[in-house]
This record gives sequence, structure tokens and C-alpha cells, in this order.
Amino acid sequence: MLQTADGEVILRPAETNPTHAKQRERGIDVIRMSHYWRAVAACGAVLGVGLACEKNTPTPVPPASAPVAGSSAGQEDDAKAISAFLNKDKPSTPSGVLPPNHPPIEGFAPPTPNLPQGHPPIGPATGMGAGMKPAPELDAILYTAPSDWKVQPVTSSLRKAQYLLPRAEGDKEDGQMVVFYFGEGQGGAVEANIDRWKGMFSTSDGKPIPDAEVKRESHDVNGMKVTTLDVTGRYADPMSGRPASNDAQEFRMLSAIVETPQGPWFFKGVGPVATMKAQEQNFNAFVASIKGKP
Repeated sequence: MLQTADGEVILRPAETNPTHAKQRERGIDVIRMSHYWRAVAACGAVLGVGLACEKNTPTPVPPASAPVAGSSAGQEDDAKAISAFLNKDKPSTPSGVLPPNHPPIEGFAPPTPNLPQGHPPIGPATGMGAGMKPAPELDAILYTAPSDWKVQPVTSSLRKAQYLLPRAEGDKEDGQMVVFYFGEGQGGAVEANIDRWKGMFSTSDGKPIPDAEVKRESHDVNGMKVTTLDVTGRYADPMSGRPASNDAQEFRMLSAIVETPQGPWFFKGVGPVATMKAQEQNFNAFVASIKGKP
């Protein structure tokens, strides 16, 4: 008879004695029972650990005020959570200006439209002139208008004053002097406006007026730089909707740009040639009277 390391008994083939066989069977039964109780003890140890863990684990308590899905309280909490998420990055006050032509976004200053150089600002809410700095009262600069210039109601918010210049004998219409101010830093550069005014005139065959026929001067008036323009030809003003005349009548422009500390002021006088010829001295005196408010 042999016994292995794990307790199993192996009989040799020669061992055929009945007594020995019974003893061998009893020994095998004892060994099997020993293995059985070892297994039971191991299982008991495992079960004991599990019961101990279960006893030491706290029972979770559901929140007393947890909203029930679909209830009014749950829906209100969901709405608050969504609102908080959507507004978490929104600035409390305007933090900047949007790029030109950008769609409006709450919390940001309105975008500035792309405009040609020298073009007055255009506000998205109230039309032309909206969004620019308020123009000062007319007495921010002082001037004296000739007595025969008749005051007219302004026809645009961009006009600070306008005057009718009585027509000369033989002319078909009156002349007009208009005063413009667009706000501090607005209105465009002097050169851009001079070129634009010159471009409103053409020769009888539709060509630009030669520079040699345009009179331009710059000088100081009461401490301010003034640039004057004197040009004659066929006249068309796209901004005011005036097309070029079909007849041979020519117009003359006597205009001035006055550079003030608050920005440029524009004085634009246009009318038939004979009418403007009669107002030439008045125009020069008018420009010479312009001065800043003390």
C-alpha cells in the first residue's frame, strides 16, 4: 500500500487479502471525511467574512427632498440647471465690441459696420448718425452768416444748419449753404472730402474737372486750419440724390473744411454760377468769421 502526498491511498495489485481490503476501505472513508470537513471549515470562514462586511456596511438613506422625475419640482430644478449652464460664460457687463457685421450677442457692444473711408457712422438701431458721439451745440464754434442768407430748416440729422442763397437774375434756382458736423473724430480726412467734392463735378462731355481748373487754398482762421475749395462744372450729388443736369447749366461750389479740436466742420455751398459769383464775397467773409467758442 502506498500513500501519496495529499493523503490518497493506492493499493498494490498484489494486496488481495480480504481483511486488508476492508481496512483499506475504512481508511479511504476516513480520509474522504477529513477532506470534507476541511472544505466545510473553509466555506465557513468565507461566509463569516462576508457576514461581517455586510454588518459593517451602512445602509444608504435616500435624500429627503430629492425631486421625483416628471414632478413640478423636478422640472423647475431642470430649468434652473439649464439656465445656469447657458449663462455660466455670459459676461455680467459688456466686455468688448464685436467684430464688424457680427450678429448681435447679448452682453456685448453692438458691432461697427464696415463703411468706406470717410463715411459718417451708421447705427443699426436708429439709422444714419446713430452710434457716433453727440455733436456739440452750434455755439461750440461761432460764425456770422450774411444777412441775405435765409435760414432753412435742416433736412437731415447730419446737417447742423442750412441757408438759402438767393438766386441771381437769370438763374433757374437758388444756391444753398449747408453746415455739417459728424462728431469728434468723424467725417473723414480732409483730402478724402476734397476729392469727393471734386468728383461731384464734370466737364460738359462728362470728364473729370482738370486739377488746373480747381482752386484750393489752406490757411489759418482764428487759430484753426481751414481748407477751401472752388470748382465749377456740371454738378451731381449722389448722396443727396441729385443727378447731373441734362442742360448746359453749370454750377459752382464754394466750400470750406474747418479743423477744430472737436473734429472737422464742413461748410458746403453750391448753386448756379451767377448766383455763387454774387455770393463770393459773402462766402469769404463767412469763413473769416468762424472761430472757436471762448
